[in-house]
Amino acid sequence: MRMAKKKVKFPENLHLKKQIEESGRSITYYAGKLKLSRLVVSNTVNGHYKGTNIVPRLKELLNQ
Repeated sequence: MRMAKKKVKFPENLHLKKQIEESGRSITYYAGKLKLSRLVVSNTVNGHYKGTNIVPRLKELLNQ
């Protein structure tokens, strides 16, 4: 059974995924630091969730 891909609604968050990969850490690591579920952080960095409260905190952790 083939699942349809979700449409990216917030492409402005996609740069965070690249920065997480470059940091050598995982989404699970940052989710733990933010005290959020991995799913919420994953959906945010993949552009499926706007994450208005998450993005600034994540940027701070990534030292932007």
